Amino acid sequence: MDENYIIVKGLQEPEAVYLLSDFANQYRDIEAVKNIKLYKKTDDAQSYLILFSEQPDFDIFSFLVNYINYPAKVKVTDPFVRGYFKARSILSGRDKITGNRVMVYLSKNDTKYENVYFTDEAGAHFINDFGGGIKRVNRPEPPFELIPFTLSDYDHVVDISPTYKGFKAPNGRKKPWWKFW
Repeated sequence: MDENYIIVKGLQEPEAVYLLSDFANQYRDIEAVKNIKLYKKTDDAQSYLILFSEQPDFDIFSFLVNYINYPAKVKVTDPFVRGYFKARSILSGRDKITGNRVMVYLSKNDTKYENVYFTDEAGAHFINDFGGGIKRVNRPEPPFELIPFTLSDYDHVVDISPTYKGFKAPNGRKKPWWKFW
Protein backbone atom coordinates (compact mmCIF):
# COMPACT_ATOMS: atom_id res chain seq x y z
CA MET A 1 0.00 0.00 0.00
CA ASP A 2 2.38 2.62 -1.27
CA GLU A 3 -0.05 5.06 -2.83
CA ASN A 4 -2.23 7.96 -1.78
CA TYR A 5 -5.88 7.01 -1.48
CA ILE A 6 -9.27 8.15 -0.24
CA ILE A 7 -11.92 6.11 1.58
CA VAL A 8 -15.51 7.36 1.25
CA LYS A 9 -18.62 6.01 2.98
CA GLY A 10 -22.22 7.12 2.68
CA LEU A 11 -22.58 7.92 -1.04
CA GLN A 12 -24.63 6.23 -3.72
CA GLU A 13 -22.72 5.11 -6.83
CA PRO A 14 -24.19 7.79 -9.15
CA GLU A 15 -23.20 10.48 -6.63
CA ALA A 16 -19.65 9.14 -6.36
CA VAL A 17 -19.24 8.98 -10.15
CA TYR A 18 -20.71 12.44 -10.62
CA LEU A 19 -18.54 14.04 -7.93
CA LEU A 20 -15.32 12.58 -9.30
CA SER A 21 -16.28 13.45 -12.90
CA ASP A 22 -17.10 17.03 -11.99
CA PHE A 23 -13.87 17.36 -10.01
CA ALA A 24 -11.84 15.94 -12.93
CA ASN A 25 -13.49 18.42 -15.30
CA GLN A 26 -12.72 21.37 -13.02
CA TYR A 27 -9.03 20.41 -12.78
CA ARG A 28 -8.67 18.96 -16.29
CA ASP A 29 -5.21 20.46 -16.85
CA ILE A 30 -3.70 18.59 -13.91
CA GLU A 31 -2.22 15.20 -14.75
CA ALA A 32 -3.37 13.53 -11.52
CA VAL A 33 -7.07 13.88 -12.41
CA LYS A 34 -6.75 12.31 -15.84
CA ASN A 35 -7.31 8.78 -14.56
CA ILE A 36 -8.98 8.59 -11.17
CA LYS A 37 -10.01 5.04 -10.30
CA LEU A 38 -13.22 4.40 -8.36
CA TYR A 39 -13.81 1.10 -6.56
CA LYS A 40 -16.84 -0.03 -4.54
CA LYS A 41 -16.43 -2.29 -1.53
CA THR A 42 -17.76 -5.76 -2.34
CA ASP A 43 -19.79 -6.12 0.86
CA ASP A 44 -20.91 -2.48 1.26
CA ALA A 45 -22.68 -0.64 -1.57
CA GLN A 46 -21.94 2.77 -0.04
CA SER A 47 -18.20 2.36 0.64
CA TYR A 48 -15.68 3.46 -1.96
CA LEU A 49 -11.96 3.55 -2.57
CA ILE A 50 -10.42 6.25 -4.77
CA LEU A 51 -7.00 5.65 -6.31
CA PHE A 52 -4.92 7.68 -8.74
CA SER A 53 -2.92 6.55 -11.78
CA GLU A 54 -0.74 9.64 -11.37
CA GLN A 55 -0.17 10.57 -7.75
CA PRO A 56 -1.52 14.06 -6.97
CA ASP A 57 0.26 16.73 -5.02
CA PHE A 58 -1.05 17.47 -1.54
CA ASP A 59 -3.13 20.47 -2.65
CA ILE A 60 -5.10 18.60 -5.32
CA PHE A 61 -5.53 15.65 -2.96
CA SER A 62 -6.86 18.00 -0.26
CA PHE A 63 -9.14 19.77 -2.75
CA LEU A 64 -10.72 16.42 -3.63
CA VAL A 65 -11.28 15.46 0.02
CA ASN A 66 -12.94 18.85 0.51
CA TYR A 67 -14.96 18.60 -2.73
CA ILE A 68 -16.47 15.24 -1.81
CA ASN A 69 -17.85 16.90 1.33
CA TYR A 70 -18.81 20.20 -0.32
CA PRO A 71 -19.52 19.62 -4.03
CA ALA A 72 -20.40 22.61 -6.20
CA LYS A 73 -23.59 21.41 -7.88
CA VAL A 74 -25.17 18.64 -5.82
CA LYS A 75 -26.07 18.16 -2.19
CA VAL A 76 -24.61 15.18 -0.35
CA THR A 77 -25.54 14.15 3.16
CA ASP A 78 -22.45 14.21 5.33
CA PRO A 79 -20.30 11.44 3.85
CA PHE A 80 -17.45 9.92 5.83
CA VAL A 81 -14.24 10.86 3.98
CA ARG A 82 -10.66 10.02 4.96
CA GLY A 83 -7.69 10.60 2.72
CA TYR A 84 -4.29 9.02 3.31
CA PHE A 85 -1.33 10.87 1.84
CA LYS A 86 2.38 10.16 2.03
CA ALA A 87 3.83 12.69 4.44
CA ARG A 88 7.28 13.12 2.96
CA SER A 89 6.18 15.90 0.61
CA ILE A 90 4.37 18.04 3.19
CA LEU A 91 6.19 20.75 5.05
CA SER A 92 4.58 22.89 7.70
CA GLY A 93 7.00 25.64 8.63
CA ARG A 94 8.70 24.77 11.88
CA ASP A 95 6.24 21.98 12.64
CA LYS A 96 7.50 18.72 11.26
CA ILE A 97 5.18 15.98 10.14
CA THR A 98 5.85 12.74 12.01
CA GLY A 99 5.48 9.34 10.35
CA ASN A 100 4.99 8.14 6.80
CA ARG A 101 1.37 9.19 6.22
CA VAL A 102 -1.13 11.81 7.20
CA MET A 103 -4.88 11.35 7.49
CA VAL A 104 -6.76 14.14 5.67
CA TYR A 105 -10.29 14.97 6.82
CA LEU A 106 -12.78 17.78 7.42
CA SER A 107 -13.17 18.87 11.00
CA LYS A 108 -16.60 18.76 12.62
CA ASN A 109 -15.45 21.85 14.57
CA ASP A 110 -14.92 23.97 11.44
CA THR A 111 -17.73 25.70 9.56
CA LYS A 112 -15.67 27.07 6.68
CA TYR A 113 -15.73 25.37 3.31
CA GLU A 114 -12.14 26.17 2.40
CA ASN A 115 -10.24 24.23 5.04
CA VAL A 116 -9.10 20.66 5.38
CA TYR A 117 -7.33 19.17 8.35
CA PHE A 118 -4.76 16.46 8.65
CA THR A 119 -3.15 14.59 11.46
CA ASP A 120 0.17 12.80 11.42
CA GLU A 121 0.94 9.41 12.91
CA ALA A 122 2.10 11.01 16.18
CA GLY A 123 -1.26 12.75 16.65
CA ALA A 124 -0.31 16.33 15.73
CA HIS A 125 -3.16 18.16 13.96
CA PHE A 126 -2.78 20.71 11.19
CA ILE A 127 -5.06 22.92 9.13
CA ASN A 128 -4.59 23.56 5.41
CA ASP A 129 -6.51 26.73 4.52
CA PHE A 130 -5.99 26.42 0.72
CA GLY A 131 -4.36 29.82 0.74
CA GLY A 132 -0.96 28.23 1.02
CA GLY A 133 -1.03 28.20 4.78
CA ILE A 134 -0.53 25.06 6.83
CA LYS A 135 -0.40 25.51 10.56
CA ARG A 136 -0.64 23.37 13.64
CA VAL A 137 -3.88 23.39 15.65
CA ASN A 138 -4.32 22.42 19.27
CA ARG A 139 -7.89 21.30 19.79
CA PRO A 140 -9.70 17.98 19.97
CA GLU A 141 -9.76 16.35 16.54
CA PRO A 142 -9.98 12.74 15.39
CA PRO A 143 -6.82 10.74 16.11
CA PHE A 144 -4.80 9.30 13.26
CA GLU A 145 -6.44 6.03 12.29
CA LEU A 146 -5.16 4.24 9.23
CA ILE A 147 -7.92 2.51 7.32
CA PRO A 148 -5.97 0.03 5.21
CA PHE A 149 -7.44 -1.54 2.12
CA THR A 150 -7.03 -4.73 0.16
CA LEU A 151 -7.88 -4.15 -3.49
CA SER A 152 -9.43 -7.63 -3.78
CA ASP A 153 -12.14 -6.46 -1.31
CA TYR A 154 -13.30 -3.89 -3.87
CA ASP A 155 -14.93 -4.08 -7.29
CA HIS A 156 -13.76 -1.67 -9.97
CA VAL A 157 -16.57 0.76 -10.86
CA VAL A 158 -15.04 3.16 -13.37
CA ASP A 159 -11.95 5.09 -14.41
CA ILE A 160 -12.70 8.82 -14.40
CA SER A 161 -11.10 11.24 -16.85
CA PRO A 162 -12.06 14.80 -17.71
CA THR A 163 -14.48 15.42 -20.57
CA TYR A 164 -12.81 17.08 -23.51
CA LYS A 165 -13.36 20.79 -23.19
CA GLY A 166 -16.21 21.88 -25.43
CA PHE A 167 -17.47 18.34 -26.18
CA LYS A 168 -21.16 18.59 -27.08
CA ALA A 169 -23.87 16.08 -27.83
CA PRO A 170 -25.56 16.16 -31.26
CA ASN A 171 -28.44 18.17 -29.76
CA GLY A 172 -25.96 20.84 -28.65
CA ARG A 173 -25.91 19.93 -24.96
CA LYS A 174 -22.75 18.85 -23.23
CA LYS A 175 -22.64 15.11 -22.60
CA PRO A 176 -21.23 13.39 -19.57
CA TRP A 177 -17.92 11.72 -20.41
CA TRP A 178 -19.33 8.21 -19.91
CA LYS A 179 -22.08 8.66 -22.54
CA PHE A 180 -20.13 8.33 -25.74
CA TRP A 181 -22.99 7.23 -28.01
